[in-house]
Amino acid sequence: MTRLRPRSSRSIPSPVLLLLAAAVSGCASSAAPSASSPSLTGPPTAGASPALRVPGSPAAAVPPAVLVVARPGDDRWQLLDAASGDPYVSNAELSLAIGAPRPGWDRIVSATIEGGATTVRDEIVQPGFGGPELRLDGRWRLPTVADAAIPGGVSVDQSTIVLVEADAAPDAATSRFAVVQHTVDGKPSPNGDAGLRLVTTVELPGRFAYDTLSGDGRILYVIEHLDAAEGGRYQVRAVDLPSGVLRDAVIVDKTDPDERMAGYPIAQVRRTDGVVMTLYDGPEHPFVHALQSDEAWALCIDLPSVPGADRSGWGLALGPDGRTVYAANGAAGVVVEVDPDEWAVSRIGSVTKSASSAIELAKFGHTDVGPVGQRLVALPNGSGLLVATSDGVAIVSGKDLREAGRIVTGAAVEAIGVVPDGSLAFALTRDGRIVAFEPRGGGRTFGDVAGGPFSGLVAVAPW
Repeated sequence: MTRLRPRSSRSIPSPVLLLLAAAVSGCASSAAPSASSPSLTGPPTAGASPALRVPGSPAAAVPPAVLVVARPGDDRWQLLDAASGDPYVSNAELSLAIGAPRPGWDRIVSATIEGGATTVRDEIVQPGFGGPELRLDGRWRLPTVADAAIPGGVSVDQSTIVLVEADAAPDAATSRFAVVQHTVDGKPSPNGDAGLRLVTTVELPGRFAYDTLSGDGRILYVIEHLDAAEGGRYQVRAVDLPSGVLRDAVIVDKTDPDERMAGYPIAQVRRTDGVVMTLYDGPEHPFVHALQSDEAWALCIDLPSVPGADRSGWGLALGPDGRTVYAANGAAGVVVEVDPDEWAVSRIGSVTKSASSAIELAKFGHTDVGPVGQRLVALPNGSGLLVATSDGVAIVSGKDLREAGRIVTGAAVEAIGVVPDGSLAFALTRDGRIVAFEPRGGGRTFGDVAGGPFSGLVAVAPW
């Protein structure tokens, strides 16, 4: 087994990044960070993080909001009036295909398997409004990264959709991807009403998984799995679309191109400028792989090493500026801010440690509706973060990244959602409740949303 090289934290000024933007690169993580890497060796010091426990006031009426929820056993999402627990839209049933939503939830891309064929749709989120669809031979699905609750596979400009084989064996000798595009006069189009066309089917020899798309859908990034015995060794490759040709060059960390990649993806967020941030559980410590998907270069950002902590407990979220990235691990008691210009950890904060609990991991973020995340949400007003733990929601101050309060205590929280102005939040608990609360230290709970149990909290929007 090849010994993977240790890495150290780096801070790369923006001008240097611009000069190197044409280089093809990537990142790895396999050994403990050097002395220059941010690290925590134990729990926060006494008094550093006020663990204020907010027991929740007597249940008040749940304020109005529109929730997109999942229920156990259902294969579609539902729109729900949070105040009443009734289905939204004139008290009539309204369900949505499980798929990849556009920001604002005006449309959803879905892939529905029907026997030996698959129907791809780009539907308008209104009853009976329809949208273009395309029937493909074979069983295909939208890809997910890690254990994401929300499928991906759609470019930021919405022109390109990538599907993966639904029944592919983990050790298959060949990996296949179907590339579908909205087209007008034979050219890719971001218009959701434009017709859908199968552009190509990419076949790659080896074990490849979907990673992301460039913002304009011209480049497909895939993860090539190499050796699980070496801590999940892999490499990132780029496929030019629509030709389907795999580039010879491997995406490596441009500051250390000889370093080899190892780890397992936990969560991913996308910025509108083409940067895709993927959180990995490395063999020795977690790290963020920052990929400039429009220009095919990447860097690695080491996260704090907490000996004995459950590294799979990390979550990832974009800040309200759409560029700053936050990572948090409630079980380890760590909160981290990643500077978007220096490409390095800029601040480390803390929350009271919670017992590890195997919470499903996923990522989620929107512009015109409130953000929803499994383990971490940045409040839209910039006042702080909400961290899901096995004992409620830790409310973290944006000033010092320290815990300012704890709410929905006594319950393991699996997902958090916030209305666009940050004044109201919802927490999905492990026992299937959705609890409404004020997302601030000293806040109150309003009670449970009626109509449970629920298995997913997918989106929050204003009334």
